[in-house]
Amino acid sequence: MSKIQAPISSLSKASAILELFGPGSPKLRISELSALSGLNRSSVQRITHTLARCGWLERSEESGLFSLGYRCLGPANTYFESNGWLALVMPFLARFNRETGLNCDCWLIDGDEAITVGRTPSAVAAMSLTPLGSRLPLTRFAEAEASALSSGPCAQPVRMLARRFRGADGQPLGLITMSGHIDMAAIEHYRGMLRETVVQIEELHIIKRVLPSATIEPMQQRLVRISDDDPDPLLIGAVARALYLLQFFTPVTPELSLTELAHRSGLPVPTVQRMTQSLVEMEYLEKDPQTRSYHVALKSLDLLYRFQISSDLVNAIWPTLVRLRAALGLRCSFCILDETEIMHLLHIQSLPHPTFRTAYPGRRLPAVSSSGGRAILSRLPEERLRDIIERSPIEAATDMTVTDKEEILAEIRLSRDRGYALTDRQSIAGEVNIAAAVAGADGTPLGAVVISSPVHSWNIARLEREVAPILLDETWNAQMC
Repeated sequence: MSKIQAPISSLSKASAILELFGPGSPKLRISELSALSGLNRSSVQRITHTLARCGWLERSEESGLFSLGYRCLGPANTYFESNGWLALVMPFLARFNRETGLNCDCWLIDGDEAITVGRTPSAVAAMSLTPLGSRLPLTRFAEAEASALSSGPCAQPVRMLARRFRGADGQPLGLITMSGHIDMAAIEHYRGMLRETVVQIEELHIIKRVLPSATIEPMQQRLVRISDDDPDPLLIGAVARALYLLQFFTPVTPELSLTELAHRSGLPVPTVQRMTQSLVEMEYLEKDPQTRSYHVALKSLDLLYRFQISSDLVNAIWPTLVRLRAALGLRCSFCILDETEIMHLLHIQSLPHPTFRTAYPGRRLPAVSSSGGRAILSRLPEERLRDIIERSPIEAATDMTVTDKEEILAEIRLSRDRGYALTDRQSIAGEVNIAAAVAGADGTPLGAVVISSPVHSWNIARLEREVAPILLDETWNAQMC
């Protein structure tokens, strides 16, 4: 029997640093991180430097303050996309939301807590961000199941109704909740809807297991790796290698064995074994006792929650997405540019339709083949635009994907002239998209708001006619804030 080793010390310390960021402390200095963690300033400096090099922290050049970086969303996206049962539950939430106008959420039971894994917010009650990954004690849901739990005395109290659903093994798996300004006269009607929906969900015989996503088109993966012979004296190699290893867990490859990880990463098996053991101890990975393979753990959603709740940009954009979704009924998301790719930071689910799908935070797509990417690229200087196009590996994700770089460049220039970008099944089959950039005070694009719609009822002409004017108005207002 192999000897169980203690977690790699530097990894444990890096995890402790990441967990210090949140709603009450979105931005921290090295001195504050040192005081809060109990680590000496030199150790904190090396850890934060390494996390920033890997994109898991960001450092403001003006203030020197650190905040969570968007690359920490990657594991959460893999968790969402590879738990296929969520795609079965989300249409029920969207239908509830449409019929009642209430917040309709799905929670996964995690010990004595529940954590949000699906959310369709009310346009009235959701102007303040309520991210996925938020947690509540199960006792709160027990009260809501027994009676209409109220937030307290007020003219229109916010009430919650809740009901648990079971998985295929008969064990409680999660909860469906409805919350908002519920009229007491309608409570029994809503409870009936909740009961009926839970029965329908349980009839799906949901199995909570990791499976490759059926809605993600396999594409070439861009990995961020720091060389082992990097001369940077502040870099902690063990931390950089562990974060590199986590990148191999994707929606297409959500479950990997030690041998597969070693083969894909090029790292020796003993090194991979030590790192995965440490990541399991820190709850970033879970090990399947039967297959002995690894997959992303639920804790990844805690980082998503911490990032979204503490990001100024995310909180500023959220009301725009809420208004657009209320006006259009379509999926609305916000993405940023990361080298040659975009990453989604926010989304609000559409109303249900036959090709129902979602775009969870952390999702990556090629910038040149996505409407959000083209909208951002259209606001860049010509020299930088050409550089990104030249460095972009372009592969045909669908039969409609344009791979000619000059044709792509011409389309981006057209997007610059009209103020928005359009794509017709370029990176996702069955979807047409429109996007407009959101700029900072200096005109630099901060990201793009994307509206996604199914091809069975939408086309480019309809998007331009019905969506473009509303989208441009909302993104212009966002730029003026």
